[in-house]
Amino acid sequence: MKQIQVLLAVLACFWSCRQAVGIQYENMPDVGTVFVSDDRILNDTFMFGGPMDIFLVDSLIVVSDFQSHEYAFHVFDKSGTHLCDFGRRGRGPGELVSVSSAKVSDGRIVAYDAGLKKIIVYDLMDVMSGERTYGQEYSLVGKTDNTVFQTIPAAGDFILAGNNDKMRFGVWNPDRSIPECTYTGYPPFVSDDEVNWSIANYAVSMEYSPDNAKLVTGTYIGCTLEMFDVDETEIRRDTVRYFYDFKEVGYAKGAVPKWVVPDGKTVIGFQDIVLTPDMVYGLIWGIESDDMEKGHQKIIGFDYAGQPVCAYTLDDILVSFDIDDTGHIYGIAVTSDFSDYCIKVYPIDM
Repeated sequence: MKQIQVLLAVLACFWSCRQAVGIQYENMPDVGTVFVSDDRILNDTFMFGGPMDIFLVDSLIVVSDFQSHEYAFHVFDKSGTHLCDFGRRGRGPGELVSVSSAKVSDGRIVAYDAGLKKIIVYDLMDVMSGERTYGQEYSLVGKTDNTVFQTIPAAGDFILAGNNDKMRFGVWNPDRSIPECTYTGYPPFVSDDEVNWSIANYAVSMEYSPDNAKLVTGTYIGCTLEMFDVDETEIRRDTVRYFYDFKEVGYAKGAVPKWVVPDGKTVIGFQDIVLTPDMVYGLIWGIESDDMEKGHQKIIGFDYAGQPVCAYTLDDILVSFDIDDTGHIYGIAVTSDFSDYCIKVYPIDM
């Protein structure tokens, strides 16, 4: 009898953790998807270790590579010619063990190493000219009470992305000891706070708008889009849309706090986000993880009210993408046999 009571208690706890909390999920509306097959390979000879992000900086392409043995960043021109590398692996000044996040700001690459808890700012022109290997370095050791897993340059400051309700987001100026304007709220996917933190943070895509006014995030699990207003005194959520229920997820064994992982029936959402002055573009699967090998991603454009307005389906699997001001999409594509990566460009009238 005692064993049955324990089993019922465990099932009740599991159900309370899994039960959605008043969220109305919606499938992504049909916005006239255009299939794009007019692509061109720019570079398929450079041996990437594990490319994570691609950025356009003026006339250059920069790729961050979290598995490359010697350098974390590779630079190409727009024809695909490899020009140089920077971000040496190591623990010394200007060096990285791993790239937890990388962003572009005013011709600079801002990299964050969560293991070493440091932000490194690379001036691309200085790096390419050989004048300096890096610009500035900032330590986050002792600055926050929780793990910071991404940093985003924001008008002279940094937006820090944390992993629990002590600080989901905070604005940090290196001249100050701790972050300010902290935001602690999470979407209430379930009644278990730790699960909510994990869903919102698992491989989440986030970017800061060119006008320094909006922070936008998209979840990998379930495809939830959030937009936040950011000013000198406050971070506040403006818009949230839940496009697909995250349905089934697994849990990392022994993780404290709880950490969710996708299983075969988990709906996979955002893989990358790019912001332009007028639009939010998301690289989105919108399918269960079991179907990813035979499915197609879409690049869906949203306005800043969160409404989808256009969509493009690519005949490739992309790791990351960026868009230039002429309407060309540049992406890191996985080769057809999933053995390597290449840089591609897709001319699209956006």
